[in-house]
Amino acid sequence: MKSQFFNLKQLLGQTLEYQTQNRRGAFPYEHYSLLGLLCHLKQPKRILELGTAMGLSAITMALASPETMIDTIDKNEEIRNIAKEKAKEFKVFERINFIHSTFKDALPGLKQEYDLIFFDGFAPDLELFMQFESKLKPGGLMVSANLTLGRDSESCIQRMKNPEFYQHFFYFDDTGVAVRV
Repeated sequence: MKSQFFNLKQLLGQTLEYQTQNRRGAFPYEHYSLLGLLCHLKQPKRILELGTAMGLSAITMALASPETMIDTIDKNEEIRNIAKEKAKEFKVFERINFIHSTFKDALPGLKQEYDLIFFDGFAPDLELFMQFESKLKPGGLMVSANLTLGRDSESCIQRMKNPEFYQHFFYFDDTGVAVRV
């Protein structure tokens, strides 16, 4: 297990290098170890990830929760293909469904509900946030990164703080975490 986490750190470095060289996409979630801890504690059965990049967060969540099935969405086919290869290397490929699409196009086609949703796209707007929120089961965990980047940042944060929708909100760096009511 220790070597897997060392390899995750290497994957973080590879993703940062790819992003620097190509000047597009593939921004890794640098707090991936937090995702691993949350998944280890919650053991979600189904996860939705919005923003695959090179697979660091999906692989981390899959390793931390061995029974988890993950749907991950990204519109960049080149990066998605790299993520697939990385998932094979970590032996979690069969538990990750890689969806090539935009978030707005993919979300209506997802009929199941999720125990954990992780948003790591550029910045959620409130309409998009509410679309992926509608896929979260009561008691499910919403983890949203990049909350400080978008024009609707404050609206998304306020929604996660609203006890009508969520409880146990906490916020660090640019990430909000809350439990769906």
